This record gives sequence, structure tokens and C-alpha cells, in this order.
Amino acid sequence: MTDPVPAEEVTALALRVAVAKHRLENADADYKTQQAEAQQVFAGVRRMGLPSVEVLLPSGEPVCVISIETGGTAVTIREDELLAVIATNEPDAFEQYAVNSALSDSAVVALLAEKFPQYVKVRVRPEVDSQYRKEAAENGGLVFMRAGAQAGEQVTVAAVTHLPASGKYSVRWKPKGMDRLGDAIDRGDISQWGVALTGPEPGAVPLPGPLEAEHAVMPAGEPAALAGGELERAEASRR
Repeated sequence: MTDPVPAEEVTALALRVAVAKHRLENADADYKTQQAEAQQVFAGVRRMGLPSVEVLLPSGEPVCVISIETGGTAVTIREDELLAVIATNEPDAFEQYAVNSALSDSAVVALLAEKFPQYVKVRVRPEVDSQYRKEAAENGGLVFMRAGAQAGEQVTVAAVTHLPASGKYSVRWKPKGMDRLGDAIDRGDISQWGVALTGPEPGAVPLPGPLEAEHAVMPAGEPAALAGGELERAEASRR
């Protein structure tokens, strides 16, 4: 069992993540805008022969070099002319082959099984196999028998293992949430590094049990803790 984590530590960390995400998305949007404008200019100067641009500080100190890529090379083969050359130079280089659609033709597969059985195996059609695997994944490893003596019953065909949380996360902005966070940073309520500079102290909230905690969604604006019991007990143990 992991040690309890104070609610204020979790909410402070979540705030830093949100602010970092806010900075990243704003920076990414700004970079894409600058990139689009720069590419138009860089394309022209590269065609004029300028391979790179050195970036200097106002003091004259260099900080980086921007290398401008060339346009590359496109080769379009004239297939008929190439085949004519190969036919003259390498007449033995030609061979027969089966088109991909041949193996989807039941008559071709049947003939192959008759003449060369070692090359033919039996499998479930991909679309049917995918359907049953999806059903098992969505129903705890169970699939329905649809025919036979057990028709209507569920049969276990897979073992489902609940893996521990890895710590990976995603950020989903509430409507206008990114704008509100930006406004809070501009007002000075939150630092650019995600530290709350104003506002009430976070309170204690109940923790879900171990299984529920693994899949819980933390309500927006409410602090929480990461532990196997209730946060009140964790807070009481620290007093």
C-alpha cells in the first residue's frame, strides 16, 4: 500500500501540470505561426543559395544556426521505357507473380490447397476474429455462445488483468478553461510555473477504494489524495 499523499500536494501538482500544458499549447500555436511565415521566406532565400541563418543576441553572441533544407529530388520513372531496357539487358529477369487479390478468391485458394496443401492453413476470417476479440475485451473476457447446446450462455475465452496505474495522464480543457487559466496567470493569481499565489487552502475529500481509485476521474477544482483509504484519516494521522 502506498503512503497517503496530502490533498494540497496533489492539487498543487495538478495546477502545475495544467499551467505547463497551457504554456506548451500557446508556445506550440505560436511556433506553428512563426514556422509557416518563416518557411515562405526561407524557401525563397534557399533557392537563392543561402543554406543557413545564424541567430544572434542583441549583444552579437550567437545562440543557434537555422539550417534551411533544399527542395530534395523527385524521380519519376517512365515504366514502359525502363521495362524495354531491362528486357534487352536482362531477359531472364522476368518472373510470374500472383496479385494480392488472388488469395481472396476462394477458387484460387481451393486450387492451391489441392495442388500444394503445405501452403494452405485454416484461420478465422479477420473481421469475425476481430469481432469476438472486441467482445471479450469489453466483457471481462466473456463471449456469448450463439449456437449449440450452450446457446445464450457466456464462456470465458480470455483472462483480464488490471494493470497498476503508470502515471500517464491527459489534460482535457473545460469550455474556456484554457482562457480562464491564462487570465489567472495574467492577473497574478498563479505564477507562470503553476504556483497558486492567491486563493483558499485546499480541503480534505474522501478517497475512493483501491479499485475505484484506479479508474477514478477527479472532479474539476476539487483536491484529492492518492492512497488506499480516506483523506480524512491521512490528515488526522499527520496532526
